[in-house]
Amino acid sequence: MERVRPDWIAVDLGTVHKSLAKRPLDLERLRDFASLGKPVVLHGGSSARTEDLERAVALGVAKVNVATRAFAAFTEGVTEGLGHSPPADPRAYLGVGRDRMAAWSGISWKMPSL
Repeated sequence: MERVRPDWIAVDLGTVHKSLAKRPLDLERLRDFASLGKPVVLHGGSSARTEDLERAVALGVAKVNVATRAFAAFTEGVTEGLGHSPPADPRAYLGVGRDRMAAWSGISWKMPSL
């Protein structure tokens, strides 16, 4: 660790990349990394249980990757937006996907006026 001197460290706490199946995090293992004094990154956060993610952040995880869940929320919105007879204009259904992903993330996002 001292020879490499990383800015961040990514740790394996039991998550699975590209999975939505919920798994428990190994929070005891996370405590072992706290002594390293580096921000911790958790990949595969979409597969972690929400309560475990909250505890991991409280224990020092600085970045959680949840792209798979965000992509799933977007896809659910696009699927809903397409309905039974898809519109020719993709803005009609892509906006629903964007809104669904924003609702999942809790971030409000509006297209700026031109």
